[in-house]
Amino acid sequence: MIRAYIREDLPGMFLEIALIQVADDVSRRILRVVDGSAGVYRWEDLPDEPPRDLAPTLQLGDSEARALLEALARHYGGASDTRTLRADLDYERRRVDELIAVMGAVITSGMRRPPRRPPEELIRKLTEDRS
Repeated sequence: MIRAYIREDLPGMFLEIALIQVADDVSRRILRVVDGSAGVYRWEDLPDEPPRDLAPTLQLGDSEARALLEALARHYGGASDTRTLRADLDYERRRVDELIAVMGAVITSGMRRPPRRPPEELIRKLTEDRS
C-alpha cells in the first residue's frame, strides 16, 4: 500500500509531500523523482527507523498544491471546489427540511380531523355479505 504524508513548512510557505510504500504498518520505501521531465522515478529503501528530517518526494507551494488537489478531485470524480460541494449539500438539506415540514403538516392535519365515514353503498355491501 502506498500512503501520502504531508508536512507543512510555514516559514517557507510550501508543503513537503512524501509518498511512502508501507507493508505490515511499517514504512519500507519512499518514492524519489529522479528526472521529473522524463518521468523517471525510483523507490528508495528506508532504514528501520526513518529519520525525522527525511527529504520528501516533492515540495509544492500552497497555490500549486491547491491546483493539484483540484485536478485530482476532478480526475477521480470528486468536487474540485469544496464551496460547490457545500452549496449542493445545503440545497439538499433545504429540500429535505421542506419535505419534513410538509409531511408533518399532513400528519397533524389528519390527526385533527375525525375519521371519515365510509360511503353508504360500501356499508350496505359489507353488511349484506354477513346475512
